[in-house]
Amino acid sequence: MTRRDCLLALLLVLAGELFTLAWAERIGVNSGLGWDGRAYAAWARDVPGVVQRHDLDSFQAQRLLPSAAVFYADATLGISHTTDHVIEGFQVLDCLDLMIVCVCLCAITRALGWSRCASWVAFASCFGGFAVARHALYVPVLTDDTALMLGSVSLVGFLTRRTWLVAGSLVVSLFVWPALIVVNAAALMFPRRSLADDDDARSTRHVAGATAVVFLCTGCAWFWKALAGYHDVDGMEAIIQRSHRGLWPITIVLTIGLLALAGWHLGRPWGKRVIAAYLTRGALCRAVAGGAFVIACVLARDVVVDRIAPQHGFGLEELEYYYAGNALRAPLWSLVHHVVYFGPIVLVFVARFRQIAGTTRELGLAAFVVMSAVVMVSITPETRHLIAFLPWIVVLAVHATRDAWTPRALGIYVALTVVWSKLWWSIGYERYHDSFRFPDQRYWMHLGPWSTDLPFVIHGAAAVVTAVVLAWVLGGPARARPTGEFS
Repeated sequence: MTRRDCLLALLLVLAGELFTLAWAERIGVNSGLGWDGRAYAAWARDVPGVVQRHDLDSFQAQRLLPSAAVFYADATLGISHTTDHVIEGFQVLDCLDLMIVCVCLCAITRALGWSRCASWVAFASCFGGFAVARHALYVPVLTDDTALMLGSVSLVGFLTRRTWLVAGSLVVSLFVWPALIVVNAAALMFPRRSLADDDDARSTRHVAGATAVVFLCTGCAWFWKALAGYHDVDGMEAIIQRSHRGLWPITIVLTIGLLALAGWHLGRPWGKRVIAAYLTRGALCRAVAGGAFVIACVLARDVVVDRIAPQHGFGLEELEYYYAGNALRAPLWSLVHHVVYFGPIVLVFVARFRQIAGTTRELGLAAFVVMSAVVMVSITPETRHLIAFLPWIVVLAVHATRDAWTPRALGIYVALTVVWSKLWWSIGYERYHDSFRFPDQRYWMHLGPWSTDLPFVIHGAAAVVTAVVLAWVLGGPARARPTGEFS
């Protein structure tokens, strides 16, 4: 990407933001706050009071920072903390976040030396899906855009070996998006390094088999736990009731099978020689130092959380139930809704996952850890939970296919992305009726757990057509080019 391309990309993002703020739709439910936004707006009106009254639980306290930024920005500028001003504050914050994401993406494409076509594919993938093109400013009072920005900053720091960027992303993410701790911890403990030396096939098969078994056992444990104990977890009964019980065997076997297959591919590039590279004194010292910093940050965060939010909130155990319970909905329910929310890049990611797994050896153990987290989280159909991982998904998917992107392929891909972005779709969600019926489904069918069967079937058919077109554009498996080393 040339500097002119980067400037054009930034201007496109800015123009899209201004157009959206001036003329595009915004959710009307709850005075424009949506659902989760009610809590974020309440905090942004009076952060000191919320903290002093202990109105937060431990989960909410870990997402307080964007609301605090809006509150103190308004206070500094002398703006009153009304609902409208809070929404405007979040809109400004979201716009700044997305512009930083664009700058980070330009830095990544230049650092990796991609062609202009491959670079613009990455740009379209990041900004053209429903997640950013529609949802980012349609429901502005959320922390998703800040999480996307922090994930992008972390990836830039990792790829360019700027540890301070990764450390900064870690510190900020402690009170924005807890899942980013995994990304930043991996990037700090295992800095980027090329491990492209060949290993013996027997050794790599052993690692691949062990990884597949771990993924398979984890999936089995999640489903067993969800089915055995969902009666005792608030909200799980309704989630289970929405699933198609008659299809449970197919859904569970298919999901666990895909997890095991993904684990096999992720472990395949790793063998004794590659693993031994992380057992040297220098690598171990870096891992220990990075781990110590992460632990210190998390402990400090926990001390703060205990003081401002003594009551327990939504934790890891509840998250396991939520993921597995929603994954039971129907076969491929999660995959289809990942395409709905992120766009065609998900299909590229799935189709080229074997090549993507190969790039983890070229980047190092951090990439393996992050991709493992992506696979595990992907069992949930609520794709919003993957927003912080989107930069990694886009970068690795584009890198694995970078030689296939010609101007014609780019044009077709952009057209597909625009269709999936739903820029042409009128949501019109002004007041709440019923999440599982139209007209509310015009919004909720894009968020997997609340979609109904008919939109799923339509979106699934559209995903199949898109996959066929992409296979033709990229040349199909037979013409897939081997993955090269990162520049």
